[in-house]
Amino acid sequence: DVLSEWNDSQYDSHEEEQEEDDNEASSVISSLGRSLQANDPFQPRGNRKNKNTNGGRNKKKNKQTNHKRKLPKIDRLTPSNGQTIQSKQTFSARAQPSSVTKEDIKTVSFQLKDMNGASSGWLDVPKVSSTMYELTVDGFEKYVDTDWSYVMQVEDTNGKKQSTDTIGFTVGGSKGNNEGGNDNNGESDKDVPSKAPPAPSPRLPKKKVTDSNWTHKGAIQAATGRIMFEFDDGTDQSFVCSGTVVMDGKRSQSIDTKNGRTIIQTAAHCAYNDVLKKFASKAVFIPDQVSTKGDKSNFVSSDDPYGIWYLSFATIAKGWRDGSFP
Repeated sequence: DVLSEWNDSQYDSHEEEQEEDDNEASSVISSLGRSLQANDPFQPRGNRKNKNTNGGRNKKKNKQTNHKRKLPKIDRLTPSNGQTIQSKQTFSARAQPSSVTKEDIKTVSFQLKDMNGASSGWLDVPKVSSTMYELTVDGFEKYVDTDWSYVMQVEDTNGKKQSTDTIGFTVGGSKGNNEGGNDNNGESDKDVPSKAPPAPSPRLPKKKVTDSNWTHKGAIQAATGRIMFEFDDGTDQSFVCSGTVVMDGKRSQSIDTKNGRTIIQTAAHCAYNDVLKKFASKAVFIPDQVSTKGDKSNFVSSDDPYGIWYLSFATIAKGWRDGSFP
């Protein structure tokens, strides 16, 4: 009986402990379930949060894509990344307007970085066709087996810019003979020239060139003349240059009789003083000035067969204006 009571007591105690353990387990599972439920991505609240996050990312991505589409395009770069060049290299790229804005290309620029990491300034790349731009650089023979890089940038007339990735290249060629080599029938490399020395250049014949007038008259003589101009510099000094009438029309291939313009082609310094940073204050063109009745160039119209033409304005290249001559 005592043993029976003790067993019953133990049994009751075990049941109570089991109930407590079950209650604890139930409580833990219940809490864990609530935690899992709160973090369940398939619950409405979690789904709404995930949807908002993805929507924000997509909106930002679309905005970046739209911005990129408004930029001018530049591609087809030469040389390509990792290419080996020689002593002279033409750097080229294709530049096109944005397919969205369709703004014309204003400039394509080029920047070179040497093996020490020093960068050049931004250089304008000349346009050689409707979409291609090229710039040739020589002198790399001094830097054989060194690594360089370059970047190109395009800008449209609206000021939008697009730059390429940095393009790396290696300068190839040969530095000369390897010291201590012995691959030429026992002779040292430095005793064997890499190539024969160049032959001396033949002397060019000297011919004295003298100034002379065009003797065949006709359209060439009538279209060529003298420009006489002055600058507002406090003096009465006049200067003279030569000039030529050029066709003003569509691509210089057809005459446009409606605009009433006559264009004279001449050197920039005949229209702009790079020291004073001023355009000429007074300028005339004298066609066929060689046939003048005067004893020198002047502003007297009656002295010349076609009279004198007063010039309205002049245009020069921006690069020449910002620089200095020579």
